[in-house]
Amino acid sequence: ALTNRSDQLARNGLVYAQLDLPLSERVSLISGLQVAYTERENDARLNDVDGRVRESQVNPRVGVVWRVNDDWQVFANLSRSFEPAALVDLTSGGVLDFTPLRPQSAWTVEVGTRGQRGPLAWDLAAYRSEVSDELLDFGLPGAFGFISFTDNADDTIHQGVEAGLDWQLADRALEKRGLDLVWRHVYTYNDFNFDDDATFGSNRLAGVPEHIYLTQLELRSQRGWFLALNWRWIPEGPFVDFANTTNIPDYSLFGLNAGWDINEKFQFFVSAENLADESYISNATTTANQSLETSTLFTPGQGQAVFSGFTLRL
Repeated sequence: ALTNRSDQLARNGLVYAQLDLPLSERVSLISGLQVAYTERENDARLNDVDGRVRESQVNPRVGVVWRVNDDWQVFANLSRSFEPAALVDLTSGGVLDFTPLRPQSAWTVEVGTRGQRGPLAWDLAAYRSEVSDELLDFGLPGAFGFISFTDNADDTIHQGVEAGLDWQLADRALEKRGLDLVWRHVYTYNDFNFDDDATFGSNRLAGVPEHIYLTQLELRSQRGWFLALNWRWIPEGPFVDFANTTNIPDYSLFGLNAGWDINEKFQFFVSAENLADESYISNATTTANQSLETSTLFTPGQGQAVFSGFTLRL
């Protein structure tokens, strides 16, 4: 069978400068400037379309860091980002003809704090990105199955919260026994949606769960071994289509990790995943409207499994 053939070329250019300016003993101004240039070229050989895309953008960044004390800081950033389409996006992996796509760009503002006090260490940030021409994966049924392709959206908004907390439990009592017990928490809130799109209105973006929570209780010994129990919880699965008709079911997974640094050259580890052997969907290809297309999108997650291995440094 004859298939599309082409010679593909990708060039990237990047210039970046950064300036850190102390405004006072505890306040600093951080500024940066990035100049990006990209070129993507597709030279067709058979049943394909020649094409070339050249794009460039100037991306400034400015931020302020306030060191409240030696263990606590507050920060704020404003930045512009730039993401050009890859060759696989421009040609749908060689399945479709070369299709010029605009680069994705965004303005992002972020505020947050990080620090440590006593047995607690934290990292907290809230952000909002106003994205133009976001590169999104759509799909359509084809003669030989589902065909995934990339296209530019209009305006979209990415906003949310990223939070992390480490809590050192019974630190004084365990330290006497050469042990360290840490309870880690990571929470992510993703509020990603279209911004008054002509087709999808203010629907949520597909493929991104709104809430993600991870926690791990880890016990470490000064003798080199560790044991960690972890839990991943997706309370509501993401939509798989931009029309928001079908979403992935919620799920939670338990895992157990252990390891031992026998000496400086040899380390051994073992990992048990999905201890409850839960059936879940780990990934899905996004599409426009699943209620109309009824495409095969879902990928099953890893069942109950145990992995082990070692590291040897010579």
